[in-house]
Parts: sequence; C-alpha cells; structure tokens
Amino acid sequence: GIPIMGTDPDDIDRAEDRNKFSSLLDKLGIDQPDWAESTSLKKSVSFANSVGYPVIVRPSYVLS
Repeated sequence: GIPIMGTDPDDIDRAEDRNKFSSLLDKLGIDQPDWAESTSLKKSVSFANSVGYPVIVRPSYVLS
C-alpha cells in the first residue's frame, strides 16, 4: 500500500522481462537481434553457435 515514486512498476517489468520487451518491440515494428531465454549452459552454447559470436549473456531484471 506504499506508493512508488518514479517509473511505474509495470513499466519496469515490461522493460526487464525479455519476453514482454520483445513483444513490445515486435508490436512497434522495431528490429531486434536474435535472442533466447536459457536456463542451461548447453542451451546457451547451442544458441550462440547458431547465431554466431560475439554474444551477450545477461540475467533478467538488471536495468542497464
């Protein structure tokens, strides 16, 4: 019940949730690089091999 000053929490979630952000870019017609959500090293390496290097690996929910 405490108001949050600044950016609306829903907007933060939309920016940090990779699936939601990607959907927003698609809706707006904005190109984006290939990306994948991964929960294992094997999946990450497989994706990197399929798109080529270099790649960026980062966690969700870190405004950067």
